[in-house]
Order: sequence, then structure tokens, then C-alpha cells
Amino acid sequence: MKKFLTIATLALFFIACSEESNESAPTLLRKWYYASVTINGVTKAENVEGCDRGFMEFTENLWQTTIHSKNEENECAVTSSIGEYQVIDLQVYDSSSSAPLYEIIRLSEEVLVLHYLQANDIDGDGDLDDVTYTFSRT
Repeated sequence: MKKFLTIATLALFFIACSEESNESAPTLLRKWYYASVTINGVTKAENVEGCDRGFMEFTENLWQTTIHSKNEENECAVTSSIGEYQVIDLQVYDSSSSAPLYEIIRLSEEVLVLHYLQANDIDGDGDLDDVTYTFSRT
């Protein structure tokens, strides 16, 4: 009986370990919709009323960014770019640059948070900004 309990316990242990190892880690490879942007500690929604939602989509080695905004006539306009990328140590590099563009702050099944690493004046006030983008799957 002891031998049976030992074997049964070991079998359950191996089954539990193999089930855990089959779980997949969250993946960057999907379409992520802009949810908000935080500029210098101030967060605002990143959706333009009346326009489709912007997104960033990652495939195996290409990424696409599509931004929806209003033009001078108050009509929805689309700006899109596509390029190759790679991720090294939680930093996203565009293939055309040796410096990383983003640091991955959070990646789960539902949320992606990217900290923008390039010095830029996003809000147009003349000062360089600290920028973090939050994305969702839906």
C-alpha cells in the first residue's frame, strides 16, 4: 500500500508539473488598441471621438502603428506606418534604429504598457516629455 501511495503521489506531481509548463506566457503578437497615454504624469484617453480606435499590431517580425485623428476639416484621418522590429531584454527596437524605442513595462493577456524611450516633445509645449502608452486587446 505504501508503494502504491508513493507511486500515485509521484504521478500526480508529474501531471501537475506538466500542466503548469503547458501554460503559455502572454504574447506581444497581436493587435493592441490604444487605451490611454500618460505624458509627464498626466493620463488622458487616446481615443478620438467619432473615429476608429488606433492600434499597434505585432506579428513575428513586423509591427504596424495606425493612429486615428481629426484633420483641419474635423474629419477622421489615418496615419499608419509599418516596419520590422525586434525585442531584446524587454526593449522594442525598430530595425532602422540602434536605440530602443519602447520599454515593455507590462505585458499580460489583456494589457500592454510601453514606455517611450526616445526624447520627444509629444505635447508640443517645447519640453521633452516622459511618455507611457497603455493598450488593451479590445
